[in-house]
Amino acid sequence: MYRILIVDDERLVIKSLKASIDWKEYGFSVIGESTSGKDALEFINKHKPDLVFTDIRMPEMNGLELIKKGKRISVRTQFVVVSGYAEFAYAQKAMLYGAMGYCLKPFDDDEIINILKKVTSKLEKLRITTNTNDYALLDTTSEDNREKLIKLLKDNKVLDSTNDDKVIILVSIGKKELQFSTNVNHIDFRLGTNKYVYIISSDKNQIICDTLDVSEDIESVGMSSMISIDNNMNVYIENATMAAYQFFITGKKGLYNAQNVINEDIDNLVRKLENSVGKKDINTINKILDNISILIKKGDYNIKLIFRMYNAIMSLFYRIDGDYYEKYVYNYEQLTGIFTSADDMVIYLKELINCQLKLKPIYKPEKIKNKTFRDVLQYVNKNYCNDISIQSVSKKFVINPSYLSQMFRKEIKKTFTQYLTSLRMSDACELLKETEYTINEIADKIGYNDYFYFAKIFKKFTGKTPGNYREEN
Repeated sequence: MYRILIVDDERLVIKSLKASIDWKEYGFSVIGESTSGKDALEFINKHKPDLVFTDIRMPEMNGLELIKKGKRISVRTQFVVVSGYAEFAYAQKAMLYGAMGYCLKPFDDDEIINILKKVTSKLEKLRITTNTNDYALLDTTSEDNREKLIKLLKDNKVLDSTNDDKVIILVSIGKKELQFSTNVNHIDFRLGTNKYVYIISSDKNQIICDTLDVSEDIESVGMSSMISIDNNMNVYIENATMAAYQFFITGKKGLYNAQNVINEDIDNLVRKLENSVGKKDINTINKILDNISILIKKGDYNIKLIFRMYNAIMSLFYRIDGDYYEKYVYNYEQLTGIFTSADDMVIYLKELINCQLKLKPIYKPEKIKNKTFRDVLQYVNKNYCNDISIQSVSKKFVINPSYLSQMFRKEIKKTFTQYLTSLRMSDACELLKETEYTINEIADKIGYNDYFYFAKIFKKFTGKTPGNYREEN
């Protein structure tokens, strides 16, 4: 039975959360409750609960501080933020501090149950890895841990009189451990199903660079600079982890050195996107995302910034449509499991924004790998205002209509008709807003000969008649 601590400065909230579901049914038991962050921290120090539900705004110590300090005391303890709608930005920030997720007030049973399932999975993985090695030793802010780690390193001949207490940290992302040459002494820690940490003698730097083999079961490897055991190891492990995830930025696996990147103001970036979305200013939206793509290709972003940006943009859509809750990610591994690269992620966000605003979809032909379909898409993008159909396009490119239909579904997840309609409706919206053409003239300009058919499609697409849309815009 996993043990829970509930922290909130309002006892009514604690009572409501306790009564929300049958905790025992899902393998949990509420063993404590607290109305202040300070008292909660003392409880965590004494009892090491498996899971803490914590409010954000509390006296003496807020929820973010509690998560940060609680993680230092007990690496195993998981945190979930309890927040109101107005505190959503804090809830998002809490995930960077190590929170597993958040649940909004008033409480929803299904939401809490989904969170418990995620926490159970995480705790089970930690139970397995804890049996493998004592990864708490990596928290060298504790003098006791530091002494034990140094002894372990000396026993394994990683440290000796020649290199004192200087080491290098490697982090590998993948299913298997790294294989080193016989003259590279090291100790390793498994910190999850796909993450390993290695501590290696500082004088083996060049050997590692020359001989390390990144196999097909290893996505990538990150390497820290030379450090002393006196430093906080967790900071350098995080830096090496971000370096390892550079394969997601560059699209190439390999060995990456930890380095500083531009600390881009993601919150400011998302505010600009939010303003542009509010104005339906698709040109500015695409310029912002294009600039992000450029910075990614230059290597100015790391996985931490990409992770923050993705969740921040998801939070923007959560405010528009609550169904986007499940699209949040809670760790780097989850993000890299969804997308093959950061550039693919930006393309997805572009399509998502365009789809949400019901504007012209941005499918750039140059982004399509299939050359035949790339040519087809380019042709449709240029000729959608003319009288074209899947049959006429098939004939022009000498492709079977059924096969062409499959290509549309496979490459852009839309049918030919859906794509053609979205292009035409985007133009119709702009013409209704920006010109004095009659509705009949607009229908003709975008490829519809039948005014009534156009009006029917337009209402289905926008929820409004062409006349009402013009009046409201």
